[in-house]
Amino acid sequence: MFIVDTLSRAHLPLSDHVSQNELKFIQSVEEIDMTRHLAVTRERLADFQGKTKNDAVLHQLKQAIELGWPESRKAVPSEICAFYTY
Repeated sequence: MFIVDTLSRAHLPLSDHVSQNELKFIQSVEEIDMTRHLAVTRERLADFQGKTKNDAVLHQLKQAIELGWPESRKAVPSEICAFYTY
C-alpha cells in the first residue's frame, strides 16, 4: 500500500522522447484491470460496485483522490479525515 501510494505521488514526468516500446509498456501497466484477478463472481462484483458508487463517504473519498486533497487537514471533510494521512 505505501509503496504504491508513494509511486503514484512521485512519478517522473514523461519526456518528449519516449520510444514506442516504452509508450506501449506504460499503457499496458496503466490499463491493468485488477477486477479480473478478484476471487468473486461478476454478479457479486457488480453488486459491490453499485453499493460503492452509492456510498456518500466513498464518493467524497474518491473525489479527494481524483481532484486532490486540500493542503490543510482542517479543510478535509470530517467523514474522510481518517484517510488524510494515507
